[in-house]
Amino acid sequence: MHTSPLAVLGGFKTGGMNVYVRELSRELGRRGMQVDVFTRRESAIEPEVDTSLGENVRVIRLRAGGYGPADPSNLIGTAQEFAAGIHKYSALHSRVYDVMYSHYWLSGMVADILRRSWDVPWVQMFHTLGAMKNRIAKQPMIDPRVTAEMQIVRHADRIIAATQAELHQLLWLYRVDRRKVSIVPPGVDTTQFKPMDRDIARALVGLCDGDKMLLFVGRLEPLKAVDILLRALHDLHTIEPSVLTGVRLMVVGGEAGNPERVRLHALAEQLGVSGYVQFVGSRDHASLPAFYAAAEALIMPSDYESFGMVALEAHGDRHAGDSIRGRRAAVSDSRWRDRIPRAGARSRGTR
Repeated sequence: MHTSPLAVLGGFKTGGMNVYVRELSRELGRRGMQVDVFTRRESAIEPEVDTSLGENVRVIRLRAGGYGPADPSNLIGTAQEFAAGIHKYSALHSRVYDVMYSHYWLSGMVADILRRSWDVPWVQMFHTLGAMKNRIAKQPMIDPRVTAEMQIVRHADRIIAATQAELHQLLWLYRVDRRKVSIVPPGVDTTQFKPMDRDIARALVGLCDGDKMLLFVGRLEPLKAVDILLRALHDLHTIEPSVLTGVRLMVVGGEAGNPERVRLHALAEQLGVSGYVQFVGSRDHASLPAFYAAAEALIMPSDYESFGMVALEAHGDRHAGDSIRGRRAAVSDSRWRDRIPRAGARSRGTR
Protein backbone atom coordinates (compact mmCIF):
# COMPACT_ATOMS: atom_id res chain seq x y z
CA MET A 1 0.00 0.00 0.00
CA HIS A 2 2.66 2.55 1.03
CA THR A 3 5.04 1.82 -1.85
CA SER A 4 5.01 0.31 -5.33
CA PRO A 5 6.82 -2.50 -7.14
CA LEU A 6 7.41 0.07 -9.89
CA ALA A 7 9.25 2.52 -7.60
CA VAL A 8 12.94 3.35 -8.09
CA LEU A 9 14.99 1.41 -5.54
CA GLY A 10 16.78 3.17 -2.73
CA GLY A 11 14.27 6.00 -2.65
CA PHE A 12 11.73 6.90 0.01
CA LYS A 13 10.61 3.63 1.63
CA THR A 14 11.72 1.51 -1.33
CA GLY A 15 13.95 -1.52 -1.06
CA GLY A 16 13.90 -5.29 -0.94
CA MET A 17 10.14 -5.58 -0.52
CA ASN A 18 9.58 -3.72 -3.79
CA VAL A 19 11.87 -6.17 -5.59
CA TYR A 20 10.21 -9.14 -3.91
CA VAL A 21 6.66 -8.13 -4.87
CA ARG A 22 7.70 -7.15 -8.40
CA GLU A 23 9.56 -10.37 -9.17
CA LEU A 24 6.99 -12.61 -7.48
CA SER A 25 4.21 -10.97 -9.48
CA ARG A 26 6.15 -11.36 -12.73
CA GLU A 27 6.85 -15.02 -12.11
CA LEU A 28 3.25 -15.80 -11.18
CA GLY A 29 2.16 -14.00 -14.36
CA ARG A 30 4.61 -16.04 -16.45
CA ARG A 31 3.04 -19.17 -15.01
CA GLY A 32 -0.38 -18.15 -16.24
CA MET A 33 -1.86 -16.61 -13.10
CA GLN A 34 -3.76 -13.33 -13.24
CA VAL A 35 -2.15 -10.94 -10.73
CA ASP A 36 -3.49 -7.56 -9.63
CA VAL A 37 -1.15 -5.52 -7.41
CA PHE A 38 -2.90 -2.69 -5.59
CA THR A 39 -0.75 0.22 -4.48
CA ARG A 40 -1.27 3.81 -3.43
CA ARG A 41 -1.46 6.49 -6.10
CA GLU A 42 1.15 9.19 -5.41
CA SER A 43 0.48 11.53 -8.35
CA ALA A 44 -2.53 12.67 -10.35
CA ILE A 45 -0.61 12.07 -13.59
CA GLU A 46 0.14 8.41 -12.83
CA PRO A 47 -2.07 6.04 -14.84
CA GLU A 48 -4.53 4.06 -12.79
CA VAL A 49 -3.41 0.78 -14.37
CA ASP A 50 0.14 -0.14 -15.40
CA THR A 51 0.88 -3.39 -17.26
CA SER A 52 4.64 -2.92 -17.68
CA LEU A 53 5.55 -5.72 -15.25
CA GLY A 54 4.66 -8.32 -17.84
CA GLU A 55 2.08 -10.80 -18.99
CA ASN A 56 -0.99 -11.23 -16.75
CA VAL A 57 0.20 -8.62 -14.21
CA ARG A 58 -1.47 -5.29 -13.53
CA VAL A 59 -0.37 -2.65 -11.03
CA ILE A 60 -3.45 -0.69 -9.98
CA ARG A 61 -3.00 2.68 -8.27
CA LEU A 62 -5.73 3.85 -5.91
CA ARG A 63 -6.18 7.03 -3.89
CA ALA A 64 -5.45 6.78 -0.18
CA GLY A 65 -4.93 10.11 1.51
CA GLY A 66 -3.19 12.91 -0.37
CA TYR A 67 -0.69 12.63 -3.20
CA GLY A 68 3.04 12.33 -2.69
CA PRO A 69 5.23 9.94 -0.67
CA ALA A 70 4.06 9.32 2.87
CA ASP A 71 5.49 7.68 5.93
CA PRO A 72 3.64 4.42 6.71
CA SER A 73 2.70 5.67 10.17
CA ASN A 74 0.79 8.53 8.53
CA LEU A 75 -1.26 6.15 6.38
CA ILE A 76 -2.93 4.12 9.13
CA GLY A 77 -6.09 6.20 8.85
CA THR A 78 -6.36 5.55 5.10
CA ALA A 79 -6.72 1.75 5.32
CA GLN A 80 -10.53 1.92 5.10
CA GLU A 81 -10.34 4.27 2.09
CA PHE A 82 -7.86 1.99 0.34
CA ALA A 83 -9.95 -1.13 1.04
CA ALA A 84 -13.04 0.66 -0.30
CA GLY A 85 -11.09 1.53 -3.45
CA ILE A 86 -10.18 -2.13 -3.98
CA HIS A 87 -13.81 -3.14 -3.46
CA LYS A 88 -14.98 -0.55 -5.98
CA TYR A 89 -12.37 -1.46 -8.58
CA SER A 90 -12.96 -5.21 -8.34
CA ALA A 91 -16.74 -4.77 -8.60
CA LEU A 92 -16.48 -2.34 -11.53
CA HIS A 93 -14.21 -4.70 -13.47
CA SER A 94 -15.87 -7.95 -12.32
CA ARG A 95 -12.63 -9.19 -10.74
CA VAL A 96 -12.99 -12.20 -8.44
CA TYR A 97 -9.85 -13.27 -6.60
CA ASP A 98 -8.79 -16.70 -5.39
CA VAL A 99 -6.32 -15.47 -2.77
CA MET A 100 -5.24 -12.24 -1.07
CA TYR A 101 -1.50 -11.85 -0.51
CA SER A 102 -0.67 -8.77 1.56
CA HIS A 103 2.85 -7.45 2.07
CA TYR A 104 3.87 -5.35 5.08
CA TRP A 105 1.69 -4.41 8.01
CA LEU A 106 -0.23 -1.59 6.30
CA SER A 107 -1.40 -3.87 3.51
CA GLY A 108 -2.22 -6.44 6.17
CA MET A 109 -4.59 -3.92 7.76
CA VAL A 110 -6.33 -3.52 4.40
CA ALA A 111 -6.55 -7.29 3.88
CA ASP A 112 -8.01 -7.65 7.37
CA ILE A 113 -10.83 -5.32 6.30
CA LEU A 114 -11.38 -7.10 2.97
CA ARG A 115 -11.52 -10.58 4.52
CA ARG A 116 -14.79 -9.67 6.21
CA SER A 117 -16.56 -9.54 2.85
CA TRP A 118 -14.31 -11.74 0.66
CA ASP A 119 -14.44 -15.45 1.32
CA VAL A 120 -10.91 -16.16 0.07
CA PRO A 121 -7.70 -17.32 1.80
CA TRP A 122 -5.50 -14.53 3.13
CA VAL A 123 -1.71 -14.85 3.04
CA GLN A 124 0.47 -12.28 4.84
CA MET A 125 4.20 -11.48 4.66
CA PHE A 126 5.56 -8.79 6.99
CA HIS A 127 9.07 -8.29 5.53
CA THR A 128 10.03 -6.45 8.72
CA LEU A 129 8.51 -6.66 12.18
CA GLY A 130 7.70 -3.59 14.23
CA ALA A 131 8.50 -5.27 17.53
CA MET A 132 12.01 -6.15 16.33
CA LYS A 133 12.63 -2.61 15.09
CA ASN A 134 11.40 -1.18 18.38
CA ARG A 135 13.66 -3.44 20.42
CA ILE A 136 16.71 -2.41 18.41
CA ALA A 137 15.82 1.28 18.43
CA LYS A 138 14.96 1.08 22.16
CA GLN A 139 11.45 2.35 21.48
CA PRO A 140 8.26 1.33 23.34
CA MET A 141 7.42 -2.25 22.41
CA ILE A 142 3.72 -1.61 21.78
CA ASP A 143 2.71 1.05 19.27
CA PRO A 144 -0.01 1.27 16.57
CA ARG A 145 2.09 -0.76 14.12
CA VAL A 146 2.76 -3.60 16.56
CA THR A 147 -0.89 -3.60 17.63
CA ALA A 148 -1.91 -3.96 13.97
CA GLU A 149 0.64 -6.74 13.43
CA MET A 150 -0.71 -8.62 16.46
CA GLN A 151 -4.20 -8.53 14.95
CA ILE A 152 -2.94 -9.59 11.51
CA VAL A 153 -1.13 -12.56 13.05
CA ARG A 154 -4.38 -13.70 14.65
CA HIS A 155 -6.60 -13.26 11.59
CA ALA A 156 -4.46 -14.23 8.56
CA ASP A 157 -4.87 -17.76 7.22
CA ARG A 158 -1.19 -18.17 6.35
CA ILE A 159 1.92 -16.20 7.28
CA ILE A 160 5.07 -16.37 5.16
CA ALA A 161 8.40 -16.06 6.97
CA ALA A 162 11.54 -15.63 4.89
CA THR A 163 13.88 -17.33 7.35
CA GLN A 164 13.96 -19.53 10.44
CA ALA A 165 15.04 -16.43 12.37
CA GLU A 166 11.87 -14.60 11.35
CA LEU A 167 9.78 -17.58 12.44
CA HIS A 168 11.44 -17.47 15.86
CA GLN A 169 10.74 -13.73 16.10
CA LEU A 170 7.07 -14.31 15.27
CA LEU A 171 6.84 -17.06 17.88
CA TRP A 172 8.71 -15.10 20.54
CA LEU A 173 7.28 -11.60 20.10
CA TYR A 174 3.85 -12.26 18.58
CA ARG A 175 2.90 -15.70 19.92
CA VAL A 176 1.93 -16.77 16.40
CA ASP A 177 0.30 -20.15 15.86
CA ARG A 178 3.20 -22.18 14.42
CA ARG A 179 0.81 -24.16 12.23
CA LYS A 180 -0.05 -20.99 10.30
CA VAL A 181 3.54 -20.16 9.32
CA SER A 182 5.42 -21.37 6.24
CA ILE A 183 9.09 -20.56 5.67
CA VAL A 184 9.68 -19.55 2.05
CA PRO A 185 13.23 -18.24 1.46
CA PRO A 186 13.51 -15.36 -1.01
CA GLY A 187 14.98 -15.97 -4.43
CA VAL A 188 17.12 -14.05 -6.90
CA ASP A 189 16.86 -13.65 -10.68
CA THR A 190 20.07 -15.42 -11.70
CA THR A 191 19.64 -14.32 -15.30
CA GLN A 192 20.27 -10.78 -14.06
CA PHE A 193 22.50 -11.28 -11.02
CA LYS A 194 25.38 -13.36 -12.29
CA PRO A 195 29.17 -12.96 -12.68
CA MET A 196 30.32 -10.26 -15.10
CA ASP A 197 33.68 -9.01 -16.32
CA ARG A 198 35.15 -6.93 -13.51
CA ASP A 199 36.95 -4.44 -15.75
CA ILE A 200 33.69 -3.73 -17.56
CA ALA A 201 31.86 -3.41 -14.24
CA ARG A 202 34.46 -0.99 -12.86
CA ALA A 203 34.18 1.18 -15.96
CA LEU A 204 30.38 1.18 -15.75
CA VAL A 205 30.38 2.49 -12.18
CA GLY A 206 33.10 5.08 -12.87
CA LEU A 207 36.10 3.59 -11.03
CA CYS A 208 39.63 4.57 -12.01
CA ASP A 209 42.79 2.46 -11.94
CA GLY A 210 43.83 1.97 -8.34
CA ASP A 211 40.38 2.62 -6.89
CA LYS A 212 39.23 0.08 -4.31
CA MET A 213 35.49 0.28 -3.93
CA LEU A 214 33.63 -0.69 -0.77
CA LEU A 215 29.90 -0.90 -1.40
CA PHE A 216 26.73 -0.29 0.55
CA VAL A 217 23.39 -0.83 -1.21
CA GLY A 218 20.06 -0.13 0.39
CA ARG A 219 17.47 2.29 1.62
CA LEU A 220 18.99 4.98 3.83
CA GLU A 221 17.49 4.94 7.31
CA PRO A 222 19.11 4.83 10.78
CA LEU A 223 18.66 1.05 11.22
CA LYS A 224 20.88 0.47 8.18
CA ALA A 225 23.73 1.85 10.35
CA VAL A 226 25.77 3.44 7.55
CA ASP A 227 27.16 5.81 10.16
CA ILE A 228 29.18 2.88 11.54
CA LEU A 229 30.98 2.62 8.19
CA LEU A 230 31.85 6.31 8.34
CA ARG A 231 33.20 5.96 11.87
CA ALA A 232 35.25 2.93 10.83
CA LEU A 233 36.76 4.97 7.99
CA HIS A 234 37.54 7.72 10.49
CA ASP A 235 39.31 5.25 12.80
CA LEU A 236 41.38 3.86 9.94
CA HIS A 237 42.21 7.37 8.75
CA THR A 238 43.39 8.19 12.28
CA ILE A 239 45.29 4.96 13.01
CA GLU A 240 46.73 3.96 9.65
CA PRO A 241 45.75 6.31 6.80
CA SER A 242 47.89 4.45 4.24
CA VAL A 243 45.39 1.58 4.39
CA LEU A 244 42.80 3.86 2.79
CA THR A 245 44.86 4.69 -0.29
CA GLY A 246 42.48 4.41 -3.25
CA VAL A 247 39.51 3.41 -1.07
CA ARG A 248 36.07 4.69 -2.08
CA LEU A 249 32.94 3.87 -0.12
CA MET A 250 30.04 4.00 -2.57
CA VAL A 251 26.65 4.41 -0.94
CA VAL A 252 23.91 3.36 -3.36
CA GLY A 253 20.45 4.44 -2.22
CA GLY A 254 18.77 7.50 -0.82
CA GLU A 255 17.52 10.44 -2.85
CA ALA A 256 19.18 13.85 -2.50
CA GLY A 257 16.65 15.16 0.03
CA ASN A 258 16.57 12.00 2.16
CA PRO A 259 17.05 13.11 5.81
CA GLU A 260 19.36 10.20 6.60
CA ARG A 261 21.49 10.92 3.54
CA VAL A 262 21.77 14.57 4.63
CA ARG A 263 22.77 13.45 8.14
CA LEU A 264 25.35 10.97 6.83
CA HIS A 265 26.84 13.53 4.46
CA ALA A 266 27.25 15.98 7.36
CA LEU A 267 28.75 13.23 9.53
CA ALA A 268 31.30 12.34 6.85
CA GLU A 269 32.34 16.00 6.70
CA GLN A 270 32.53 16.19 10.48
CA LEU A 271 34.69 13.05 10.70
CA GLY A 272 36.98 14.20 7.91
CA VAL A 273 36.26 11.21 5.66
CA SER A 274 34.09 12.81 2.96
CA GLY A 275 36.94 12.35 0.48
CA TYR A 276 36.52 8.60 0.77
CA VAL A 277 32.72 8.56 0.44
CA GLN A 278 30.51 8.90 -2.62
CA PHE A 279 26.73 9.07 -2.28
CA VAL A 280 25.51 7.93 -5.69
CA GLY A 281 21.78 8.05 -4.90
CA SER A 282 19.03 5.70 -6.03
CA ARG A 283 19.80 3.40 -8.93
CA ASP A 284 17.71 1.24 -11.21
CA HIS A 285 17.72 -2.41 -10.14
CA ALA A 286 19.21 -3.45 -13.49
CA SER A 287 22.35 -1.39 -12.77
CA LEU A 288 23.19 -3.15 -9.50
CA PRO A 289 25.09 -6.18 -10.93
CA ALA A 290 27.85 -3.83 -12.12
CA PHE A 291 28.21 -2.34 -8.64
CA TYR A 292 28.36 -5.79 -7.04
CA ALA A 293 30.95 -7.05 -9.54
CA ALA A 294 33.14 -3.94 -9.21
CA ALA A 295 33.24 -3.94 -5.41
CA GLU A 296 36.07 -5.23 -3.27
CA ALA A 297 33.43 -5.96 -0.64
CA LEU A 298 29.74 -5.41 -0.08
CA ILE A 299 29.27 -4.19 3.48
CA MET A 300 26.01 -4.61 5.38
CA PRO A 301 26.28 -2.99 8.81
CA SER A 302 22.51 -3.11 9.44
CA ASP A 303 21.13 -3.35 12.95
CA TYR A 304 18.21 -5.41 11.58
CA GLU A 305 17.62 -7.32 8.35
CA SER A 306 14.61 -9.52 7.73
CA PHE A 307 16.33 -11.55 5.02
CA GLY A 308 18.98 -9.41 3.31
CA MET A 309 17.97 -9.31 -0.36
CA VAL A 310 21.12 -7.36 -1.24
CA ALA A 311 23.33 -10.13 0.12
CA LEU A 312 21.51 -12.68 -2.01
CA GLU A 313 21.85 -10.57 -5.14
CA ALA A 314 25.58 -10.15 -4.53
CA HIS A 315 26.06 -13.83 -3.67
CA GLY A 316 28.54 -14.31 -6.50
CA ASP A 317 30.85 -11.69 -5.02
CA ARG A 318 32.58 -11.74 -1.65
CA HIS A 319 30.93 -9.45 0.87
CA ALA A 320 31.28 -8.55 4.53
CA GLY A 321 28.47 -8.16 7.02
CA ASP A 322 27.67 -8.18 10.70
CA SER A 323 26.32 -11.32 12.29
CA ILE A 324 22.66 -10.39 11.82
CA ARG A 325 20.41 -13.47 11.96
CA GLY A 326 18.08 -12.80 9.04
CA ARG A 327 20.97 -12.14 6.69
CA ARG A 328 22.97 -15.07 8.07
CA ALA A 329 20.05 -17.40 7.32
CA ALA A 330 19.64 -16.04 3.80
CA VAL A 331 23.32 -16.54 2.94
CA SER A 332 24.02 -19.82 4.67
CA ASP A 333 27.30 -20.73 2.94
CA SER A 334 30.12 -19.15 4.97
CA ARG A 335 32.49 -19.29 2.01
CA TRP A 336 30.61 -16.33 0.53
CA ARG A 337 30.88 -13.92 3.43
CA ASP A 338 32.91 -12.59 6.31
CA ARG A 339 30.93 -11.90 9.46
CA ILE A 340 32.28 -9.23 11.76
CA PRO A 341 31.24 -9.41 15.43
CA ARG A 342 29.18 -6.41 16.47
CA ALA A 343 31.61 -4.51 18.72
CA GLY A 344 31.94 -0.89 17.63
CA ALA A 345 33.49 1.02 14.79
CA ARG A 346 37.11 0.67 15.86
CA SER A 347 37.03 -3.14 15.73
CA ARG A 348 35.49 -2.90 12.26
CA GLY A 349 38.25 -0.64 11.07
CA THR A 350 41.03 -2.89 12.33
CA ARG A 351 39.28 -6.03 11.09
